[in-house]
Amino acid sequence: MKIAEAASDERGALAWGQKGDQTGNEVRIREMTGKETGSGTFSLILRYPDKKKRAAFAKDAKEIALNDYFGYAQYGPDGDPYAGRYGIWNAMQQPDFKSFAEVRIFCNTDCSQMTCCALNHNGIAAPATMRTATEVAQLSALGFRQYPYTVGSCVLGDVVWRQGHTAIVIEAPEGEGEELMYSAKIISSKDTRHWLRAFRRPGTSSWNGYARKTNSKSVMFFADLLAKDITSSPPEGLRLNVE
Repeated sequence: MKIAEAASDERGALAWGQKGDQTGNEVRIREMTGKETGSGTFSLILRYPDKKKRAAFAKDAKEIALNDYFGYAQYGPDGDPYAGRYGIWNAMQQPDFKSFAEVRIFCNTDCSQMTCCALNHNGIAAPATMRTATEVAQLSALGFRQYPYTVGSCVLGDVVWRQGHTAIVIEAPEGEGEELMYSAKIISSKDTRHWLRAFRRPGTSSWNGYARKTNSKSVMFFADLLAKDITSSPPEGLRLNVE
């Protein structure tokens, strides 16, 4: 699985970098490893329920990462509309450019602005001023759903987030529309009120999680056995299909 992200400028810094990608690694594509840019891992998946929209987010994020006219800087010289984080946003206002791949103006972006541009290009009105500190609330208000982050839980077009950094998943299983579809098998069953089921996501071969029911009203969902991400109830749309 891979993400597209705006990471840092040519010096590894966050501000005042030159316009455009000087190293080929400022705005980039990379494998998802679970250990992400900066001081920690991602903590949330922000998933839009429309599968076609998610695929479009991924396509545009990939175009941004592959276009070396796009570099990294949160801030740049006053008066230059392309030098700071709004560089791509401003470039896409030019009538000559219908896609990110067509842009031929050296400019900059940062992680949340890159995400914002990809979403807006596909009709999702994320505020231009969105930053990681406001992203979860703002995208949730636009219909994105929150899930605990693990690499294996991501689908194509997911926005992944932690405080201080965000990115878009550009290579992963497509996932379903508004539902998460899992295959499941019963590991143990005392009766209809007490059972344990393992499950796996579509396109994967390993059993990577389980759900446990301890009485007729209580279900504890464990998103991933390795990461130990636990929620008090199943994610919205989860459907366990017993094999």
